[in-house]
Amino acid sequence: MDPFQILLLDIALALILSKVLGYLFERMKQPAVIGEIIAGVILGGSVLGIFIPKTIINFELPAFEYFAHIGIIFLIFLAGMEIELDRIKETGKVAVLSTIGGVIFPLILGYLAGIGFGYTTKESMVIGVLLTATSIGVTARTMMDMRLLNTDVGACSLSASVMDDLIGLILIIIAVGTGSLLGLSAKIAIFFLITLFIGLKIIPKVMDIGDRTHSADTLVAFSIAICLIFGVIAGETVVAQIEGALIAGLIINTTVQSKRVFPVIRTIGYSLFIPLFFVHIGTMVKLSVFLIPEALALSGTILFMAVVGKIVGRGIFARIGGFTPRKALQVGVGSVPRMEVALVSLMVAIHAGVIRGAVIDTLVAATFIFVTVTTFITPSLIKFSFKRELAEMPEKSDN
Repeated sequence: MDPFQILLLDIALALILSKVLGYLFERMKQPAVIGEIIAGVILGGSVLGIFIPKTIINFELPAFEYFAHIGIIFLIFLAGMEIELDRIKETGKVAVLSTIGGVIFPLILGYLAGIGFGYTTKESMVIGVLLTATSIGVTARTMMDMRLLNTDVGACSLSASVMDDLIGLILIIIAVGTGSLLGLSAKIAIFFLITLFIGLKIIPKVMDIGDRTHSADTLVAFSIAICLIFGVIAGETVVAQIEGALIAGLIINTTVQSKRVFPVIRTIGYSLFIPLFFVHIGTMVKLSVFLIPEALALSGTILFMAVVGKIVGRGIFARIGGFTPRKALQVGVGSVPRMEVALVSLMVAIHAGVIRGAVIDTLVAATFIFVTVTTFITPSLIKFSFKRELAEMPEKSDN
């Protein structure tokens, strides 16, 4: 079939299966996001891809990946619109402290794991760096679905995850010895200067202009355009578009129009783009890597280090910052998933020649295993850690 025809079929199958499995998991009192990721596993190369040729369905099409990337941008944009900026400010101290703990502990444990398996100092340092960054998408989606995002723990987790990503990039530059650390730091500073200070002045005015048209569609279009523009600025200066989307959402949430545009943008995101992102994560899962003995041994070790390092590291430092032991544990649990930055860091290390030869296959397989497992277990861990809070919540409205 024509590539465009394949893309249309990919999107249709992804939406149908992700929504069906998401609904079934919700009926089983489990987060819908798990069902959406499993839909991706089924549709990907490890299951259906074995039997159906890529001339019919092909989830490796760049166009499908673009749709998926728009999905994570929408998700984080909505997360920003759901959290009050004042709550971010209130939890700023705890977020910074928990980020420090959530980076130091996994970094050291990952490094020690690498040394224990006989890897070189540089290779072990890379393994440590792989464990530092958090997948913001899985945590944000799970907390949004459970109405936990606009809480002290939710705001702290989101802020700390963004800082994790930035620190992870700085650490991988140090580990592989390539790129300009000063240049990256300057870009990060420019990004926050442009988006925060200028954004706070311009965005409310743009929203007012959209409001004067008396067209709900125009106001929503302006909001999405602001998100995408901030994403472009982030993509050009920092690491990924999601940081820009988050700040755009936080600033738009301070405007009087926020409550009107949020439901419409949420419907657009959850009906199309956001499910495609989680299906895309599932299609990246390669079940064959679970058959590599060396990778299983290494991934089992770093998986343990990754989970313990984040929960203990973030938890202890969040407690030092003033959170109760229960909230500190919840912040730690929210930092368990790994995905985007871990894979990017691994590719940077490989291209820089720090990871070579047979080590590449083993480390790539081990990384895929541990990011897959952490992605799958996090929604259930979050639900378990918030069991008391969820039980006290009123029933979710259908509207």
